[in-house]
Amino acid sequence: YSRWTHEKRGFSFEDAEARTPELLETMAASFGTLEAMLEGEDAAAPCLNAWGLGMDDAIVLPILRSLTVVDGIQFGPRVSAYVEANCARAGVPLFSAYAS
Repeated sequence: YSRWTHEKRGFSFEDAEARTPELLETMAASFGTLEAMLEGEDAAAPCLNAWGLGMDDAIVLPILRSLTVVDGIQFGPRVSAYVEANCARAGVPLFSAYAS
């Protein structure tokens, strides 16, 4: 159903798969920007705000966690530490083992 709905609106899964290397480069550049936005630490784990974890982190972390299923994604060292440490603190596994 999901695939049909997206294709009905003009999205091409084949085109997206063919553009994967280009899209991964774009994502890597975006993660570079995110690295600069990690201004604080909470229990030795990076966070977005200087005062510690906040709602911004609660919004951003699940999105980044979902991206761990993407094979070949390059977060960068600080973003990677942000995702790994905070997901570990929350007791939720990453999806890296399922990346394809």
